[in-house]
Amino acid sequence: MNTRSSKLESVYWFGRHLYRMQFLSQQVPFQQNDKAIKFSRAFCLAAFDASSLNDLLYDHLQPFSFYKQFQTIKRDLVDIKDLLSDSTFQELSDLTLQATENTQQISVLIDASKRILEQESHEILFFYRLGKHIEQVDIQLKLGLPISHSLKTIAPMMQLLHARGWESLCDAWHNFKKVSDINHFYHFNDQMQCAFEANQ
Repeated sequence: MNTRSSKLESVYWFGRHLYRMQFLSQQVPFQQNDKAIKFSRAFCLAAFDASSLNDLLYDHLQPFSFYKQFQTIKRDLVDIKDLLSDSTFQELSDLTLQATENTQQISVLIDASKRILEQESHEILFFYRLGKHIEQVDIQLKLGLPISHSLKTIAPMMQLLHARGWESLCDAWHNFKKVSDINHFYHFNDQMQCAFEANQ
């Protein structure tokens, strides 16, 4: 994988991780045990009720905690620094530092990220949005939520990737649309990784 392809993959994961954080921040604090148990099972978390899940999410030692996920987001941002203007990188860095574990500030970060990245190239915004919507489908599948609207949003992005020569990814996408289960989604994810390695 050449340097630019690697950086674009980091933009993609920046979008995924930010959306995951956005979704999580909209769920806390968990108050209903049945909802908390469903969430814990979907993401393989060691929590058995609303209270234990809330504790887990604010435990800095837990991989799924807000703290750990923000460490990942900060690494993503450092990885894509060379693709961004100095002002964009600084603005995103400042927002990320302010948002840790503060759900209101997380919302500000999410809303601002798209606006800030719109100042950069179309390519950067494209891979950011792609990551965001792929993560949305991942979460929806795990929680048994409808994905039809998300698939419609991703479809034109797949057409653009096909035009870039990402045929193997697009084949996996068509198979996933036909059978929209978690196994076909994981295969699609694998092909996404292969596409980043083979292209650009």
